[in-house]
Amino acid sequence: MKSKKIKDIKILDFYTKVLYDINIHRKSINGGMKMRIMLFTTPTCQYCGPAKELLADTEGVEIINAMENQELAGMYGIRSVPCLIVEKCSGTKTFIGLDQIAKFVDENGHSSGGCGCSCGH
Repeated sequence: MKSKKIKDIKILDFYTKVLYDINIHRKSINGGMKMRIMLFTTPTCQYCGPAKELLADTEGVEIINAMENQELAGMYGIRSVPCLIVEKCSGTKTFIGLDQIAKFVDENGHSSGGCGCSCGH
């Protein structure tokens, strides 16, 4: 059992490093971290269509098929859809299901704008 725990830690360290490398790469390209909004969906999800409609007026939303992008979905810990991931320089937030996605839209309006903090992005 001890070796399994060590293996799990190594996997977690790997994904942490991958996410860290992705953020560093994005900062070097963009000159700083900008807000990124990703909606994970699947073709058979009955709630994903309404989630897309809720976010239709929100700028910059990336629609990602979780079945075709399993590695990316795994990096964010996506276990159910629809799932909205919002990355900001202050951290990553996850909104699962229509209720939480609607709450995000209500609180943030329909434009993605900058990251929402005082960093100037």
